[in-house]
Amino acid sequence: CGMTTAVTRTEVLSLYRRVLRVARSWQAQSALPRDTETERKYIVQEAHALFRQNQKECITGIHTQD
Repeated sequence: CGMTTAVTRTEVLSLYRRVLRVARSWQAQSALPRDTETERKYIVQEAHALFRQNQKECITGIHTQD
């Protein structure tokens, strides 16, 4: 996590933005508005949780390298 932080951070943020864009345009296979909204919220919540988890793991990894 710590060696190429500047490039990695930029790439991670870019990926995060792409995931959020996908969530905004997501359509549920059922085509029901309620399902679409539920799935969009799930995508955003899951992306947020996983990116936060990764961030914490990277910070922990940096501190253990010292």
